[in-house]
Order: sequence, then C-alpha cells, then structure tokens
Amino acid sequence: MNLDEKAQRTAYDQFKKEDYFPGNVAGVEGAFLLLEHHTGKIVAAVGGREFKIGDLNRTLVQRQPGSIFKPLVVYGPSLMKGSFDPFSVLPTKRWQLMGMR
Repeated sequence: MNLDEKAQRTAYDQFKKEDYFPGNVAGVEGAFLLLEHHTGKIVAAVGGREFKIGDLNRTLVQRQPGSIFKPLVVYGPSLMKGSFDPFSVLPTKRWQLMGMR
C-alpha cells in the first residue's frame, strides 16, 4: 500500500480533532479512507480515533455498512435538490414530518 504521506498526516491530524465529532462521548470511534477515484488507490487511511497497533483497524475490517445508508438515501438527494446544504441543522421533528425517521 503506497499512501500519500501528506494526505495521511493531514487525515490523521484532522481525525484527532474533537471539533469534527461534536456531541460524541468518550470512547466513540470511527474510521477514514481516502481513495483516488480514477484508480481506486488508497491515498490515506485512519483505522480509528485512538488506534494503536493490535487494535481493530476499522478501515480494513469487513462490517455491515449500516451508517452509510442515510447519507446515500436521504442526505445525498436532499443536497442535490438544493433542499438543504451541508451545514443545515435538522431537528428530529422535521424528519418525522417528511415521513423519515
């Protein structure tokens, strides 16, 4: 795997910032994977917010894609229609009025 050193360092540093995980409680994890869209080459990968050698590497483990469905099915089309922008805050009540949960 040939990672882009600058992209990898940037991803690692940014992933550590609490500002990108507002409202999260201690111990909440995640992962980040940046691909070159023409070739599919992995440019940068972060296996977890507090990743240490021997921990579960969340970028490589086979898991169900559960949390990807709402961004693809709900948020993406809403952004494309211009109904919302990336910084829109949507209260739960509004989603219920639209028939979504």
